[in-house]
Amino acid sequence: SRSERGRYISITCSLRDDKKFFDEVVVPLTERLRGKPVVYGMRRKYGKIEINFSDKALFDELKLLGFPVGKKGRRLKIPSVFPKRLWQYIIAGVFATDGCIVFANNNGILYPRLEIQSISPRFLRQISGFLVENGLWGHVYEINAKPGIIYRLEFPGKENLVKFKRKIGFVNAKHEEKFAEYFKRIAN
Repeated sequence: SRSERGRYISITCSLRDDKKFFDEVVVPLTERLRGKPVVYGMRRKYGKIEINFSDKALFDELKLLGFPVGKKGRRLKIPSVFPKRLWQYIIAGVFATDGCIVFANNNGILYPRLEIQSISPRFLRQISGFLVENGLWGHVYEINAKPGIIYRLEFPGKENLVKFKRKIGFVNAKHEEKFAEYFKRIAN
């Protein structure tokens, strides 16, 4: 975000299940980018763990890359400056924080789904298109939610789960654990 007085960067994850990811990936990466230590806070009331800082140089670099400033809303997209060969890493990062592996009981059969939710359909369609180009199948659809409409990317099935791990990979340990849990549960 930006104000008259400064340029601010905020990185937020779930306090419930992203602390290990924050400690092992987000904090070291942020410190490497900034060249100085960062401190994070836990906002238990909101279930968040977050880093907030002012860094004009990094802010300006991110803005030049095409990241929107302020509320992202429907403007969120993978900037065109990134070649397709890098999208795998972008999608792995998005999935690390905003994605989930969900298990459904389908008539006694455990059925996995990869999901990401966003208020930006364009962003999810970019991700979906890349995944389809790489041999996965799924779709993006609209969900009526309070206070408005959001969109969900959904790629169901064991085959998609295995292909996602092989072609994109899991950056957040909670997804690796969920992947292993799925195969342990279906083996029993």
